[in-house]
Amino acid sequence: MKKLSLIAAAALVAASGALAADAKGEAKLEALLYGQYDKWNLNDEEKNAGKPEKSGILQGSFNVLYNTGEIANGASLNMGARMNRKLAESHEGDWVTWADGDPKVRGEQAENDNTVFHTANLTWTNGFATIVAGRQYVELEWLGDYHEALVGVLTPHDFVTIVGGWTRAYATADYDGYNAGFDNFHTANGVNGNGAGVLDITIAPVEGLKIEPWFYHIPEVANWTGGKIAYENEFVGVSAAYTISKSDSKLAEEDDNFLHVTANVNPAEGLKIYAGLGKAGDKEGAPNLLSGVVGENITPFEDGALFLTNGVKTIYGGVGYEVGGLNLNLLYGVFDLSKGDNDEDGGKASELDFVAEYAMNKNFSARLALVSRGRNDDAYAQNGAEKFTSGRLALIYNYGTK
Repeated sequence: MKKLSLIAAAALVAASGALAADAKGEAKLEALLYGQYDKWNLNDEEKNAGKPEKSGILQGSFNVLYNTGEIANGASLNMGARMNRKLAESHEGDWVTWADGDPKVRGEQAENDNTVFHTANLTWTNGFATIVAGRQYVELEWLGDYHEALVGVLTPHDFVTIVGGWTRAYATADYDGYNAGFDNFHTANGVNGNGAGVLDITIAPVEGLKIEPWFYHIPEVANWTGGKIAYENEFVGVSAAYTISKSDSKLAEEDDNFLHVTANVNPAEGLKIYAGLGKAGDKEGAPNLLSGVVGENITPFEDGALFLTNGVKTIYGGVGYEVGGLNLNLLYGVFDLSKGDNDEDGGKASELDFVAEYAMNKNFSARLALVSRGRNDDAYAQNGAEKFTSGRLALIYNYGTK
């Protein structure tokens, strides 16, 4: 599921410590009301097993960010927290199982609210480098959400940016979920370790062209090496990204790869037509293992749980339109499940997304998402691909001192 609206994401990045602050300090508040309604198409066997046919949630969310501004010699402090409070649910226990993204059975009743202190860092910056130590928001190709990390951003040249760091724990702080807080990402996957390292370099030698090699390392799991090349002007855009994994793991015994290719055309102002291909290797070591523990910013779908799954090939296409404060996007994708861990033909599954975002002014915005996931019987039998529809609405208020 998409983590943030475009407006909310921009506010988070600006106040997370990745950007320099002046001496006056800065505070940001995001308050919103979020509702989600899901409906599953179940057969008799699934109904008898206790799987829910419907699930509904209404919750409030508050996100606070504060930057002290420069304290001394380019140093500043950043603090932030998000609290989600359940206002209503259609069935007791929906909040936890729904928020886990896999409500096949109803879970135990949770507390009515949960709070994550997602940002707490010391940032130092000058004209050449920025160093952030502590809890922070990170947005890289294979590294996303919040991390307890030490990250350095170097700009040795105006067209070269080098990001390097080490993260020891990972958390989400979403307005549309139940946030469990920070955890060492090895623990959840049965591997003990000290964290994960990243090196990401962006080179933009000419206008519109970006070359981005990267390297990720998780002790006792694997190394991931890859890169992305992208070119875009006002009329067309293309990109190709490829990542290979070298396994050293109790979890993945084989090396693997992931390919993602995209193309778009812009036939008129505000209009974009795009398409893409994603293909995950069919071995045990596919890079989706990486995304499952440190976040990712690759999946184009609202849900897209199958996009990074072993052996799945995805073809998708969509159209986006922007006018004034209104953003519209329609996306359809087909997941070929015929390879991977399945002994038989797994068939196909699909996802259709419609998203509308509207900024009424600098403070108020709204986001509506409609999701429909389909599958044939083979796809469900072999892969557990859900068939359901979902409606999601967020009403957002942002306030900042600037």
